[in-house]
Amino acid sequence: MRGTVFSGGIYGVPVPRGPLTSQALYRRQDRFEALGVDPAFSSVDEFVQVCRDVSDPHSNRWALASVPTNILGPMLGLPNQWQVEGGRFTHMYELDEYQDLLEVSRKLIAEDLVHPDSITAYNGKVWFVQGSALMLSDTYSAIPGLLQQATPGSGFELTIAPSSDRPERSRSRGSATRTTRSRPSPPAVRTA
Repeated sequence: MRGTVFSGGIYGVPVPRGPLTSQALYRRQDRFEALGVDPAFSSVDEFVQVCRDVSDPHSNRWALASVPTNILGPMLGLPNQWQVEGGRFTHMYELDEYQDLLEVSRKLIAEDLVHPDSITAYNGKVWFVQGSALMLSDTYSAIPGLLQQATPGSGFELTIAPSSDRPERSRSRGSATRTTRSRPSPPAVRTA
């Protein structure tokens, strides 16, 4: 951050990445249909139940390649990193809803709904394409690679779960890079 501070002010030009860095929850629609499970959910409880309905560790099948915290966070009311109330910034880690997120994450892992190697040897895209993980949290830029890995004629069908009904809680992390100026000047564009 110090690289953007000049004369006591923060100066930087964001380089927006938009959908490329936005998280999506991919689903193996073909596998859900084969199991006769509707992948739709509108709450965290419904999401956990969908995960239970498709997971079968004895058949090498888990609902999730990893815990999709970027998908669950908005459902629990967490902000996208920071929230502002009364002129004060509060990081999402400081909110009660973050404890709820940790509890849901713990439950998903404890109930064997997440691939067991997700922490130590993550290979989520491969698990997703081969069908041992039926849902994958990744960015939109993952689509070409997933389709390229899929075996032609295998029936591989990818769908994306609808995002949170609260767009202000989007999980895009925003800019991945920034451009700074060596001399401070009035910003050309101000953001609120």
